[in-house]
Order: sequence, then structure tokens, then C-alpha cells
Amino acid sequence: MKTFQDFEKCKTEKERVQFIEEAINEHKSSTVYLEAYEADQYDRRKNVTIMKYQKLLYKITGEAVPDIYSANHKIVSNFFNFFITQENQYLLGNGATMEEKNKKKLGADFDIRLQEAGENALIHGVTFCFWDLNRLRVFEVLEFVPIYDEETGALRAGIRFWKIDENKPLRATL
Repeated sequence: MKTFQDFEKCKTEKERVQFIEEAINEHKSSTVYLEAYEADQYDRRKNVTIMKYQKLLYKITGEAVPDIYSANHKIVSNFFNFFITQENQYLLGNGATMEEKNKKKLGADFDIRLQEAGENALIHGVTFCFWDLNRLRVFEVLEFVPIYDEETGALRAGIRFWKIDENKPLRATL
């Protein structure tokens, strides 16, 4: 796991680029990322457990072979998404409660971004928010590498990364 102290050791542009690439690759192989990816698949109606399931037949010798004779109906449901949406709206459906003058300072879409953060946190287990001058930006754990401090454990920086297609370059912002 890359830390903020590792980042501070990078003196040249080449070292910073290498740090960013290594941090993204380590993050993509972490348990947090892999579990969040699987939960994201469930949220998109791609029931991973059902899709991996394979009916088997057993020969007299005890050898298992795939069942190619009976129907292989795999019915997925949208219960995961329904449950997450219901819980999120129960918790954040009314938005943040505060004085109206303070709420106006946060921007017109603050409550919507807060609900987005809540939904992402319920699905992926964690989400990251960044106050960008006059609005809240929400980053999923699938697109954001947190860079923590070794000594305090505080989130000191982060790398947002994305790739719009497999044959397109990886983009990253530190």
C-alpha cells in the first residue's frame, strides 16, 4: 500500500508517474477494490454467484461433468439495488438538516451529491468526498486510490483514475 510518505520521496516527474501507476495497480488488486467491484456487479443486476453456478452430472465413476441436457435458466433479481436505494433514501431522503443560509452556501445540488455518496458507500463499503471550491465531488472506491499518512492514518491525498475504453489510455489525477 502506497502512503503519503512514499509520495513525498518522489522528486522527479518520472518518479511521480511511476508512483501513481504502482498505486493504481496495488489498489486494483486490493481486497477493498475487488469486493467493491463484485458489489457493483450485483448493483448492475449481474448476480455473480448465479452466473458462476454450473449444474453438474455425475458419472458412475464419480466424475463430475457439466449438465448440457437440462435448461440452464439463471434468473437474476434487482433486490440488491432495491434494498440499497431504500436504505439510502431512508437515511438521506430529506437531505442534510441545517440553517437555510448555511445550506445555500453548499450549493444547489449538495443534497443530491450527499445521497450519491451515501449510495456509493452502501454499495462499495466506502466512498470519498472532496469539497471543490463551491460543490461536493463524490468518488467511488472503483475510481479513487486513497493515499493515507503513515503516522496519523489521515487521508492526505488521492488519485482519481479512469479509462473510458480498453483501447484508450488510462487517465489519472493526483
